[in-house]
Amino acid sequence: MERNWICFLLLLLVVHIKASKHDIDIHQPLSRIAIYETVLQLDPSVSIQATPGLLGLEDKQAEYVTVTFKRPIGAAITDWIGVFSPASFNASVCLEDKVVPNRDLDPLLCTAPIKYQYANYSSPNYASNGEGFLRFRLINQRADFAFGFFSGDLFNPVLLAVSNTVTFVEPKRPAYPRVAIGRVWNEISVTWTSGYDLSEATPLVIWGTEQNGDAYTSAAGTLTFTRNDMMW
Repeated sequence: MERNWICFLLLLLVVHIKASKHDIDIHQPLSRIAIYETVLQLDPSVSIQATPGLLGLEDKQAEYVTVTFKRPIGAAITDWIGVFSPASFNASVCLEDKVVPNRDLDPLLCTAPIKYQYANYSSPNYASNGEGFLRFRLINQRADFAFGFFSGDLFNPVLLAVSNTVTFVEPKRPAYPRVAIGRVWNEISVTWTSGYDLSEATPLVIWGTEQNGDAYTSAAGTLTFTRNDMMW
């Protein structure tokens, strides 16, 4: 029994050392990115382009974007592409608080990518020819998008290039309706997401029966969460 306990404690020690090596949450892939360690070295020889630039033309709230890129000199398997939203992922979106480390260091990146992928994921020969492409599925989340080209892997990112801006044609339109049973048996709750402020539009639900059609109108309340609400 004593021997088993010693083996168990040694196993825990090994797991702790591996988990704390990079001080990351191994259950969240985005936590592997040391975004506050980013170095800005824009390289004019590196290019990155996202198409199409305008989404939602067919009344869709989610679409795929193709990102093509070139790095003629120095392409490596550790190069990666990050998706940022809003598109201006620089000092202009920094909060006024002081809790973000390295906020006074260039390039003043105050937002982390919402998605990322290595440059050679869809292009096995990328490291040899310096050309590749990736496809990302973007959803309408009320802000525009931009793609950053990074070298240095996830732990020592170096920003080499930034793509054009991608946006939805109607970023504020109501979407993602959800219906649930209310507090009592004859009550139904309807929720959705929208980018409109109360000064721009009045939220309401028009509903009815199959026989009577849209016969009733119910006012809706609005609950807004800002970036400050999401701070740790």
